[in-house]
Amino acid sequence: PGQGVWNHVSGNTYHISFKTFNFDPANNYTGWTKITHQVELDSNGNAYTSAGIAEVHAPNGTLLTTGCSTTTATRFE
Repeated sequence: PGQGVWNHVSGNTYHISFKTFNFDPANNYTGWTKITHQVELDSNGNAYTSAGIAEVHAPNGTLLTTGCSTTTATRFE
C-alpha cells in the first residue's frame, strides 16, 4: 500500500513523489520507502521514463539507506 502526489513541471515533464508502507512476511510493519522522480512522458502519451531517488526509512523515521532508481512504462489496453 502507498500514496503519492504528482505535478506538471512543463511540456511532457512531471514530478512525482510517493510513499510505500513496508511489511515483512509475518505482516509486521518495517517502515516506509519514499520515491521521488522526474517523469518524461512520450509525445503520444503512451510511454514514459523516469529517474530519481528512493529513501528507505525505519518505523521510527530513521533514514536507513538511499539509492538511485529508474522506471520505464508503456500503456496497455
